[in-house]
Amino acid sequence: MYSIKPHGVASTNVSQPESINRHEDNLANHSEKNGVAAKVSGVFNRADMPAVTSRVSMDENRAASLITKCLRQVIANQSYNHMFQNGAMWSERAEGQTELGFRAMQKLSSENIRQLSRELAPLNQEEISFLDNLLQMPFTATHASDANIMNEKGILSLFSRKKLEQRGIEFDATHSGKEDINRLSNDDFVFFSLEPGNKIQKCGSRFGHTLYRVNFDTTPFSQVSWGSLHDQVLNQTGASIDKHLEGLSDEAYDILESRFIGNEKAMFFGENIKVGLGLSLIQLLRKLPEDDRQNLLSTRSVEGVNRLINSIYRPEIKIPRHFFSKSVEAVFLCGNGQILSASELDDKDKVLSVAKFGPNTLMHVSERLKDDDVVVLTAVSCNCDALKYASFRFRDREELVLTLIKRNAEIIKYVSSRLKDNSSIVREAVLKNGTLLRFASEALKDDFELVKSEVLNNGNALEFASDRLKNNKEIVLLAVQSRGNSFRYASDACRDDFDLVLAAIENSPRFSVLKFASERAKSNKELVLEAVENHGLSIEFASKDLKNDIDVVTVAVKSNKKALMFVSDEMKKLLFK
Repeated sequence: MYSIKPHGVASTNVSQPESINRHEDNLANHSEKNGVAAKVSGVFNRADMPAVTSRVSMDENRAASLITKCLRQVIANQSYNHMFQNGAMWSERAEGQTELGFRAMQKLSSENIRQLSRELAPLNQEEISFLDNLLQMPFTATHASDANIMNEKGILSLFSRKKLEQRGIEFDATHSGKEDINRLSNDDFVFFSLEPGNKIQKCGSRFGHTLYRVNFDTTPFSQVSWGSLHDQVLNQTGASIDKHLEGLSDEAYDILESRFIGNEKAMFFGENIKVGLGLSLIQLLRKLPEDDRQNLLSTRSVEGVNRLINSIYRPEIKIPRHFFSKSVEAVFLCGNGQILSASELDDKDKVLSVAKFGPNTLMHVSERLKDDDVVVLTAVSCNCDALKYASFRFRDREELVLTLIKRNAEIIKYVSSRLKDNSSIVREAVLKNGTLLRFASEALKDDFELVKSEVLNNGNALEFASDRLKNNKEIVLLAVQSRGNSFRYASDACRDDFDLVLAAIENSPRFSVLKFASERAKSNKELVLEAVENHGLSIEFASKDLKNDIDVVTVAVKSNKKALMFVSDEMKKLLFK
């Protein structure tokens, strides 16, 4: 029988009670030998720091390991204190908290596992076997990025957002929103995803096209990291579990999908994450109909366990401050589940097989293959945007570029300067999307006939026309007749032209043309009446005198009652007299 005995707490049985069936007892004993009970109880019966003895026989490796661990914990304390003391989510827990730094996380982790163990005791044989399988399974931590994070010595170097900011290193700020920082204050940690097994399971990521894979069952993950079972901003289980876990009942899907998860209850110290993950899954699976529960508990393969874990949860591992490792596998994500290893980037046959289906293949391959006709043409046939990564001679090939633009006009941004000055190519692109005029040469932006045809198609192309044409009444009139809001891009002289202002107003039912009109136009009662009748809130931009004109105010409020917010108190009294 398995039990855990936290300090100061009576033993808690997490296995099945003693059975008359000797076979069941043998299975339980076998599982115990494999370490289930030891690993669960080890959450509590552990030494936070290795004992330092005066024995002269301590070898240099052990001494170095001790020093490294102590240094990691000193650094970790700063990151954990920053999180617990500044995150809005932790404010209640911070009150009366005696533990600081990573020890606060250790305590929270132990509390969570103790609570899970109490609720689940005793585990039945199927649950013991499931947990035993998960605990013995190797896990891999993964980090996706487009940044150059491997140094010249082949060492993976990752910094937290806070450290990147302190060092003035540019990064994609969209990966962590303000909500993450204000609510969680976890911006001094490096983030990893977690997946079972040694082989790649995850073939795509919104965070980057290169996936760096590190053995999770090593330091520093066990010493200073922590993990959550899910994205702590979302606070719920997966929303499309039926796409990944097939064959369950509708009742099971209803129970599993989009289920709220309390953040603190799903947090575990690094060395405890597998135990916490396993027990949390068992707790959730107990809520399912018996057939579904038995089905999922019987999962044993790495692929099956990965589907189970990452469809219900999305475990995240956080390392304080920074992470360095030379034992890293880089996997290049090519899209649609296609991948390349570092040794395959110059392998033409392998690259060709991947490029047929992987839209991002050309991004990763060697310079030699980026200049190979067969490889490049295969890549751009799968994805026109691959032209971005092709050698210059392909980006300067007129016939190829024209063919690709007919499929995807956006690729004009990647073509050579010579072709950006080619009227046929530019015309083909901007006919599909007028705003692509921005990528044309300066000469073509000043081409009257070209710009005329483009503003007819999309008035907002005016934004990228030359200053000379932004001041041309015929061009501006065509633009505002196509899109009234393109008036904002007209020259100052055109913004003072009453004919153009009126034309823009007539073609802008949800846009305040007056905001961009000249002061003279804003003071013209006829124009302002047209503007507020069309869009009541335009009164905000009328002259002071016209904001106090009863005719203008009446029309504006009739168009939109919210126009009252821009009217003086005197006018409000007069209006409702």
